[in-house]
Amino acid sequence: TRKNLLEYDEVMDEQRKRIYSFRHNILRGARCKEIVLGMIDNQIHAAVQRFTDANYGVESFAQWVSQRLGAELEAGDFRGSNFDEAARVARDTALEQAESLISESIDENLPDDVEATEWNWQAVAQWANTRWGLKLKDRDLKRIGRDGLHDHLVGLAREAIDKVDLDAARAFLADEWPYRQIAGWAQLKFGTPVDPEALAGRSAEELEEVLRQRARAMYTQKEVEFPVRVGLARFMAEHAGAAAARYDREGLVRWANQRLDAALDIEEVRSKFRADMYQILMDLSRSYFPNDQIAEELEQHLDAAYGLPGHDRNGAGPDRGAVDKLAEWCLERLGSTVPGDELAAVTRDEARKRLLHAVDDHFRPEMREMERILVLQILDGSWKDHLYSMDHLRSSIGLRGYAQIDPKVEYKREGMKIFEEMWQGVADKVTDLVFRMEQSDVGFLGSLWQADRMQTQHADATGSGIQAQQQAAIDASKQTGDHKAEPIRNRGQKVGRNDPCPCGSGRKYKQCCLRNAG
Repeated sequence: TRKNLLEYDEVMDEQRKRIYSFRHNILRGARCKEIVLGMIDNQIHAAVQRFTDANYGVESFAQWVSQRLGAELEAGDFRGSNFDEAARVARDTALEQAESLISESIDENLPDDVEATEWNWQAVAQWANTRWGLKLKDRDLKRIGRDGLHDHLVGLAREAIDKVDLDAARAFLADEWPYRQIAGWAQLKFGTPVDPEALAGRSAEELEEVLRQRARAMYTQKEVEFPVRVGLARFMAEHAGAAAARYDREGLVRWANQRLDAALDIEEVRSKFRADMYQILMDLSRSYFPNDQIAEELEQHLDAAYGLPGHDRNGAGPDRGAVDKLAEWCLERLGSTVPGDELAAVTRDEARKRLLHAVDDHFRPEMREMERILVLQILDGSWKDHLYSMDHLRSSIGLRGYAQIDPKVEYKREGMKIFEEMWQGVADKVTDLVFRMEQSDVGFLGSLWQADRMQTQHADATGSGIQAQQQAAIDASKQTGDHKAEPIRNRGQKVGRNDPCPCGSGRKYKQCCLRNAG
C-alpha cells in the first residue's frame, strides 16, 4: 500500500517542486516584468503557430459548417478545395448522415417486430422537428405510413440542408484568413490594432516579431499609465465607497511633483476636471518614464565593468574604475546608493539583476507591485483548482484497469497533461489582466497604494516593538485581574479497564460503570 501511494505521489511531488520553486523565486525578489514578458512571448508563439498551421482554415470551416448542418464533418475532406467544392461536399456528407439517422430513428421508434399500435409516431416527429426545424405532426406521419416515411423525411432533410446559408464560411478557406485571425487575436489580447494586410505574406518568425514589438509598445504604455491610475484612484476617486470621498487636488499635485519629478502649481489645476488631470499627468509620466536610453546606458556600464555577456575578462575580475563609475551612474540616474565594493564582489548577472531592481524601484514601483500580486494570486488560485482536479482524477483513474490499462501510467500521463494546461491557463490569465487594468478598478488600485505606503511606514517587527506591546498587554491584564484561566485537570488515580470497579460491585470497570457511562 505504501509503495502504491508513493508511486501515485511522485506525480504530485514533481508538480509541487515546480510550483513552489517558481513561487519562492518571486517571493525572494525575482523581477516579475521579465516573467510577464516571457509569458507574452510564449502566448504570441503559440498563437502564431496555431493560426498559421496549414489545416487551420479547413478545420475552422469543418467546425463551423458542422454546427450549421448538424453533421460530423472531417477537415481532411476539404483540404485543397475551394468554397464551392467544399460546400457541395459538406451538403452531400450531411445528407448521407441524415439518411442513416432517419433509418435509425424509424427502427428505434417503429420496429418491425412490434405491433403497429405500439409505435411511437410522436417521438419520430419530435426528433425530426428538432433536427431540421420542421413542423411535423404525428398524424401526418401516420397518413404517410412506415414504408414511405424514410423517403419523405429524407426529402424534407434535403430541403432543410439546402436552405442553410454557408456563404459566411467562405472566409475560412481564403488565403488571408490566418492573418485576419492573428490581427483579431492581437487586438483582443493586447488592445493594439493590427492591419491584416500588413501581416500577409510574412513568415511565422516575422509575424512573431511584429506582434512582439506591438505587445512591448502596449506594455510600455501601461507602465506609463499605471502610476497615473493609482494616483487618481487615491486623490480623485469617483466612487463614494473609495478611500478618498472627494477630490484632493492639492494632495494629487504634491504626489505628482514627488513621484513624477514635476513642478505642477496647484493654482493651475485647481479648476481642472478629472479627465483634464488625467491628460496632464499622462504627459508628465510619459516624459518622466525612461525610454530605451536607460537600458542602453546600463548595458554599456556593465560591459565596461564586467565585459561582454559570457566573458569573464580572462579571469581578471571586474574593472574597479568602471565599477565605481557604474555606482556613480546609479546614484545620479536612479537615486539609489549601491556601493562599488558590493558591485565588485558579484558577477555581471547578479549586478545587472540588482540594478534592474533599482530601475523598477525608481521608475515603476506601482507596476512592479501589481505584477507581483497578479502573478501570485493567479498562480495560487490555479494551483488550488489543479489540486481538486488531481484528486478527482486519482479517485476515478482506477477504472482504467478494466480496459487492461495500467492506472498509474495513465495517472502520470493525464496528471502532467492537466498540469501543463494549468500553466498555460496561468500565463493566459496573467497576460490578459496586465493589459486590462480598468480605470474603474479602484479597490485594486487602492490596495496597491496602501501596499506602497506600508513599505515606508511599517512597524518594528523584529524585536522591541512587539515585545513591548506584549509586555504592556500582560501588565494590563494583571492590573484588571484578567488572569488566564487554569485548565481542568483530573488529579485522581486513573482506573484501568480491567481493574475492579470503584463502585464496589465486584465486576470489572469496563463491564460496570464504564459501560453505563458510555
